[in-house]
Amino acid sequence: MLPQETLAFRRIAAALQESRAPYCVLHGWRDLGNRESTDIDIAVSPGALAVVEDALSRDGWHIIQLINYEIGGYFFVATSSSHERRDLLCIDAITSFRHNGRLYLDADDLLSGIHTHQGLSIAALGTEFGYLLVKKIIKGAFPIHQRVLLTELSSQLEERALRISIRLLGSRLGKEMHEWIKGARWNAVQGNLGRLRRALRRQAARRYPGNRLGYWPGELKRLWGRFRLHTGLAVALLGPDGSGKSALIERMRTDLRAAFRESAVFRLRPDIFGRNSAGVNPHPHGAPSRSASASIVKLALLLVDYIAGYASLVKPRLVRNDLVLFDRYYHDLLADPVRYRLRGLSRLVRLVSGFIPEPDLFLILDAPETIILGRKTELPCETLNALRGVYRDLAQSLGQAVVIDASIDCAGVARAAETIVCDYLHSRYLARRHEWFRQPARADLKSDGALLTRAPEPGVESALRVQ
Repeated sequence: MLPQETLAFRRIAAALQESRAPYCVLHGWRDLGNRESTDIDIAVSPGALAVVEDALSRDGWHIIQLINYEIGGYFFVATSSSHERRDLLCIDAITSFRHNGRLYLDADDLLSGIHTHQGLSIAALGTEFGYLLVKKIIKGAFPIHQRVLLTELSSQLEERALRISIRLLGSRLGKEMHEWIKGARWNAVQGNLGRLRRALRRQAARRYPGNRLGYWPGELKRLWGRFRLHTGLAVALLGPDGSGKSALIERMRTDLRAAFRESAVFRLRPDIFGRNSAGVNPHPHGAPSRSASASIVKLALLLVDYIAGYASLVKPRLVRNDLVLFDRYYHDLLADPVRYRLRGLSRLVRLVSGFIPEPDLFLILDAPETIILGRKTELPCETLNALRGVYRDLAQSLGQAVVIDASIDCAGVARAAETIVCDYLHSRYLARRHEWFRQPARADLKSDGALLTRAPEPGVESALRVQ
């Protein structure tokens, strides 16, 4: 973590200690101050989640995501209000360790034997060893630094490491796992992941009999909540060729990856028919218009593509907390019908747009014609001038659109776009926080729902509201 995130986490730890809420750092405390570290794992009592929220929301940090990824598992993502750099602080707070309906470690397992290290409550060595062992087996990945850590913990725990392995995996496989870790035989571990997972499940069922029966009512409620209120984000980028959409998409995928599980990029539509062609059209306005009947068929296919594609390709990603980016979207047909060979059908195009599932945000990139022509020369200056006006009018008619000045440098455009995204996510979090917390938010956390509640970034020309 960078120093700013490290200080913020220490304030969270201090708030937890002041509240006398039991907590411990399960993993990641050794990496505080390490630039490669992206998140930190803590165990807390259920009532302490509100303390984490309150502490995260102080000193210029804004919560942009709270993902209830499992019963007892909550992933907080907060961003700083600094405009100089987009800092993201990630806290994985669990009240128990579950996976796919199975309880592997309960609160007593996680919070017993905690001790203090440099002002932080740290999990007992045996707890850290067991937690890492279960987590890595379930994930099926043992990164090199965690292999080293497991070997070091096993050496420090000595016979206790063997007892923990047997408790989690059973007598036979627990002894084998203990020997593999001691001998750094990670190929044997990777080759036996199937056996290890099955053993974990068997032992968990024996330690917590009947747990799954009481688990599913709450799990179904959680899953419905994730579907109803997805934590992913769909963003459509519009603008003339040369406005910088492709470059911005790549920057956003990199800079915002800590806030999302994965990212996906679609060009214009979900494309369930596999019709998108590779490459760039050097003459976007050069093809003749379609006939009226062909245009109607084209719009009908687009409507099916968007509705079916959203249901089968986009919505599942949003539920899984993915960042979905569209390079152009259906509404681009309203701004530039000539590109899509649809002259004279503006009313029909607009009528169909009412049935198209909209993304969460539209980002419309705008720059003077001279700058755009310096990047791409597909369209003449007069056409670009007219297009810029149409895109700006379109931004006013769309409910969730922001115009960004794309004439500034790439880093500035990315900073402006990421501020818009983070402010949207923060406003969305505030609108939903009652799903997790009964007590009202502090007065300084409340928002009227408007984006860009902080000082606007250079290049951002309009704001929008979370619906």
